[in-house]
Amino acid sequence: MKTESQRNALARIETVEQAAGAGVALRVTCKICGRSRVVPAKPLEGLARLKRWPTALVALSCRLRCSTCDGRSVELKPCEDPVDGPAIGPTNEREWHALVRKLRD
Repeated sequence: MKTESQRNALARIETVEQAAGAGVALRVTCKICGRSRVVPAKPLEGLARLKRWPTALVALSCRLRCSTCDGRSVELKPCEDPVDGPAIGPTNEREWHALVRKLRD
C-alpha cells in the first residue's frame, strides 16, 4: 500500500521529464473507448524533445492518439504500476537514428 508521501510525490509530477526522472511509468487512458495501458516515461520524454512537443502531461496528451479507436482524447497520469504496453517512442539506438533520419528528410 502506498504511503501518503508516495501519493503526494506522484501528484506533483506535471511533466514527462519529472516522470522519467522519478522512474515512474505513465498510464495512458483513452477517454473515448476506455482502453488503458502503462508505458515507460523515458522513451516518451526523448520523443517529445526530438519532435519539440510540449512536455507538460496535459499538453503532451493532445499529441497522442489511441491505437484502438484512433481517438485523440487521451489522458496521461504518472503511476507506479508495472509497464504493460510497448513504449511510445524509440527505445534503442537504431530506432533513434531511424527517427532522426526520418525527421531530417
